[in-house]
This record gives sequence, C-alpha cells and structure tokens, in this order.
Amino acid sequence: MQERYRDIRDLISTPPIWFDEIGVPRYAAFEPRFASNGAAQEVALLRIRCQACRTQFFAAVSSGRHPSLREAAARGFIEYGDPPERCCEQGRTMSTETMDVVEFWDRGPKWRRDTALEWQVMPDSYR
Repeated sequence: MQERYRDIRDLISTPPIWFDEIGVPRYAAFEPRFASNGAAQEVALLRIRCQACRTQFFAAVSSGRHPSLREAAARGFIEYGDPPERCCEQGRTMSTETMDVVEFWDRGPKWRRDTALEWQVMPDSYR
C-alpha cells in the first residue's frame, strides 16, 4: 500500500499530474529527472488504473524497479504495483493495471526520449 502523503495533498487543492515510483504526488510536468530513482537509466511514464474502481493515474517507473524497462515495455509487461493514492476502499488491497506507455526515456550522456515504445497498447490481460 502506498503512502497517502496527506501532508502534501492537504496543502494543495489541485490534483497531482502524475505520481513517481513510490507514490509521491507530482505537480510539475513529467520529466525523467523527477523520478524517485536518481540513478535510473530508463524511465517510463505509464497510464495505469486501479483494478477495483478503474480510476486512472499517470505514474512513473524506472530501471531501478525493473532490470530492463526497455525489454519489459517491448514485451508489453510493465508493472507499477499498488495504486499511488487511495482511490477507493478496495484499492487499498488491489494492484493497478498498466494501460499504456505514455513516455519512454533512456539516459545516455543526457536523457533521450524513445517514442518507439510510447502509447503501446498493453496485452488484453491488462484491460
């Protein structure tokens, strides 16, 4: 279960734009450098949804949680885990379904966006 970060959320009336790998709400436009794993070599922004109530979120994952995020994206299997915030009572004990890869980035000398893996439709088992 992700932390709810009420200390942040209670002070800001607008909803977060996206969440990082550990569920921290982010209010600035997504950039791979904002991922919680500063040593990540690959970062993807996903569109996910709660298995219970189907609430959708944008959330980042990085190569720290996945040995090769590129390979996982190519196979159509990237997992975020628990919903990044409590969207429903059942969501506290559910996982999320990955719907799409919205942005995919890898780090060479600097961050590069790889659009070949973006908006990839995930397998039907995620729908």
